[in-house]
Amino acid sequence: MIRLKKVKAGCMLNGFCVKSGFWVGYDEETNQAVASSGWENNGQLAIYRFADGKWLLDWVDDDREHIYPFTTFEQVNYESFDEWFEAEYGEGFSDYEGYLEDVDEQYESFLYDGAPKFSRVL
Repeated sequence: MIRLKKVKAGCMLNGFCVKSGFWVGYDEETNQAVASSGWENNGQLAIYRFADGKWLLDWVDDDREHIYPFTTFEQVNYESFDEWFEAEYGEGFSDYEGYLEDVDEQYESFLYDGAPKFSRVL
């Protein structure tokens, strides 16, 4: 399990430039230092692992089975999907006849103010 905490101010971690808003922690299995910008893609989180004096990029499933965030985020926005869609795209979703890719993911991100999936309290 990877344990992560959100960083409020930038710092250096074994030569890795950690910016404000990044996540740092450790992997309990390997005892390696880890860092992440929170970049998620296709259900995985980009994690940098410090091993043998180098930082290496790794992709880890972004679920609570693999990652435990010390910092979590509650839902902060409560607009309905239709209200959000109209504000975001200027028309009601039911009136939209085109194809919109990733609309569910965009709405979820809005609800949690952009917090990474692994850190959301569901």
